[in-house]
Amino acid sequence: METEVVVDLYAVLEALQGVTDNTDELEGYMSSISESVDAIEEKVASPRLFLETPLDEYTVTEGLLLTIVICMFLKSLWRFVKEGFYWLL
Repeated sequence: METEVVVDLYAVLEALQGVTDNTDELEGYMSSISESVDAIEEKVASPRLFLETPLDEYTVTEGLLLTIVICMFLKSLWRFVKEGFYWLL
């Protein structure tokens, strides 16, 4: 959605380039919009891998989900050890 809006603004400014006399300001807007589009495309194109992402880059929701998944894994591992090796405990 954001990419479409930015691209639409870019198309409008590109169409207005021949109409306005203030081309320096218009070129500045166009370059900033094209940089924004490039940044959005780069962000969308590069996935965040689990083991390569630092912990401080996770959002609260991602951190909560990660904590829940780790707790579920540890609980199932403990259940496996408890039932599989009951004679050790």
